[in-house]
Amino acid sequence: MTLYEKSQKLLELPTVLEMLAKEAVGEAAKDSARALTPTDDISTVRDRLKETTAAKELMTKNGSPPSFSGVRDVNTSLRRAEMGGSLNNRELMDIALVLMSARLTAAYRYGSEN
Repeated sequence: MTLYEKSQKLLELPTVLEMLAKEAVGEAAKDSARALTPTDDISTVRDRLKETTAAKELMTKNGSPPSFSGVRDVNTSLRRAEMGGSLNNRELMDIALVLMSARLTAAYRYGSEN
């Protein structure tokens, strides 16, 4: 076992990533959380720290972000629509929820009520 692998085990990285995945909404987000890996690239580390700091500051200013609960992956429906296929009511409602969540997230980001 390499020092890198020992460090990940010692720091319980898989456990931490699983805890993060449990907080994510949707399988794609859960999979992304589980797939996170440490990096030793200083530029990437700085970028990630800036993102984390910006998120913390935004939450301090605006409170908790809007929930993505109930949002589903609509990529398959969108691809079918692009090819001229029809969508059923459930798919249209799922897409509407994604769009509403995007609007609420943008409003949260820029500090407005709309």
